Amino acid sequence: MAKETKTEETKIAKQVLLKQGLLETVRDPFVDLWKTCTSLGYPARNDWEGTAQTGRDTETDVYDDTCIKALNIRTDGLYGYHVSPAIKWFRSRMALKDLDELDEMRQWLQEVDEGMYFAYSGSNFYDASCIGSFLRDGDGVGMATMFPEEIIGERKIGFMVPHPREIWLADDKYGKAILLHRKFKWTTLQIKEALEESEIKKLSIGLQEDIKNDKNMTTKWEFIWVIWPNPDFIKGSLVQGRRKYNTHFVQVDGENLIRTSSLDRFPPVYRVKKPSNLPYGRGLIGEALISIGVANEMTNTMLGAAQLNATPPWMIPESKRAEADLAPDGRNYYRTTEDEIRTVEIRSRYPFGAEERREFRQAVMDNFQVDYFIALSRAAQENSNLRELHVVEIKGEKAALMGAGLGTLNTVLDEINDFVFDIEMSAGRLPQPPQVLLDKLLEEGEGGKAGVIDIDYIGPLAQAQKRLFKTEGILHSLDAVKPLVDLQIAAQQPVTALDRLKVEETVEEIFDANGMPQHLMNSDDEVEEIQQARAAAQQAREQAELALEMAKVTPGLGKTVEEGSPMEAISEAAE
Repeated sequence: MAKETKTEETKIAKQVLLKQGLLETVRDPFVDLWKTCTSLGYPARNDWEGTAQTGRDTETDVYDDTCIKALNIRTDGLYGYHVSPAIKWFRSRMALKDLDELDEMRQWLQEVDEGMYFAYSGSNFYDASCIGSFLRDGDGVGMATMFPEEIIGERKIGFMVPHPREIWLADDKYGKAILLHRKFKWTTLQIKEALEESEIKKLSIGLQEDIKNDKNMTTKWEFIWVIWPNPDFIKGSLVQGRRKYNTHFVQVDGENLIRTSSLDRFPPVYRVKKPSNLPYGRGLIGEALISIGVANEMTNTMLGAAQLNATPPWMIPESKRAEADLAPDGRNYYRTTEDEIRTVEIRSRYPFGAEERREFRQAVMDNFQVDYFIALSRAAQENSNLRELHVVEIKGEKAALMGAGLGTLNTVLDEINDFVFDIEMSAGRLPQPPQVLLDKLLEEGEGGKAGVIDIDYIGPLAQAQKRLFKTEGILHSLDAVKPLVDLQIAAQQPVTALDRLKVEETVEEIFDANGMPQHLMNSDDEVEEIQQARAAAQQAREQAELALEMAKVTPGLGKTVEEGSPMEAISEAAE
């Protein structure tokens, strides 16, 4: 981007601070909700002012941990069965079917996938502080953001997931995030390591002095980093000032613009239970806040009642103040029956409310779809096929209800994969596309789908969804027609029941839904060769059988055939 003048830099810095104030006005009503949600169900993020001491217990208001457990089971399930490093969880394919069916395209896409898996494994993506926090922020708070970037000099990608308190968003008319502000604090040491010498000169005088003299290295300073849509955007341009988004980095103290740059993609934003007219989600905790709050209060009350029954209050005469032994199985002796020590009679009817509390706890678990993930875990432990009838939780309405939430997550994972692809391709760590793709791009021009790569998610969770929605009809149809096929075979009749079935296309659909690797599937040319060889072998068998039958019914077949005889005509026909 062109170098800004001092006046322009000051103007941009003031615009950043002005927009920050407007964004805070919009977001403030959500913060009270998020504070309640994190205090009851996500204590790890229960610091909305950034003032909590590291390692300090933040669970003081929690008496019932059902919500905490439910959130952990859900996010651990999404991690383990959808984006785990232990599985192949995605596969690339071309949006255009004619390109996707080409063997050289399939081979290139497979090599691209291998390169991207390598990039993920070499990064911090699979760390609990990265994708783990990202999933918990989205489901727990309702908003999660991720910033992928190339780590200069290390030839790998770094992923950063900030606390939701640092993020402010604005949407376009379609509900898609197009503006982002991140307001955060850096220590003097972090600033010194992150900025170049020319950028350090733009900082406030006090901060420059601390950096120069290595003083106050743990003192924190506030900054705002923004992403705005670029009004001068030109599609496909590599020029800084013409890319899709502009970014500005501003020091709040002194209103100093430190850095200006640009991006082609907006950072992935995961928003759960987001109203259409607002830029922030409520999260799964916010959706179940009534049940969570009631279960928490009931548990608090029941704990108090249990303690009251276990250690009731005592009525002790003043004269026995120093003599009373109130320990379990304590002994207290009297000279007379006067000044009696006795327990206070309580009428709490404990235990009570257990069934009601169980109902509220189950409501919380249902909101997080815990039973679904437990069923997946049980099936995995039993080494079960996810299509087997005894795994009813996965095949029934629970799988259908999971579809909406998984679709939202997959959309965000698409954006993350796009970022990784762009970074790896720009760094030269992915194979160059084949010429057939480049030719198709030139043919279609801008707006075509030739260069569009779709992502198929093939982890166990995605496969369970596909089996339900994509192959269920196929499998049910085959099961329904099987008795007719068996009947025709038993009656030694032609199997006409399968005449309408396109076998190759059916098998390909089933393979695709179950995540069959491309390198284990024969290409169209190989399939054609196999079919031709099979047909030739079948024809040879039929001719051999015909010759054998003729030998049985025609005496003297081994003798020399007389010229012009009927046997000569039969032999020629057999050949």
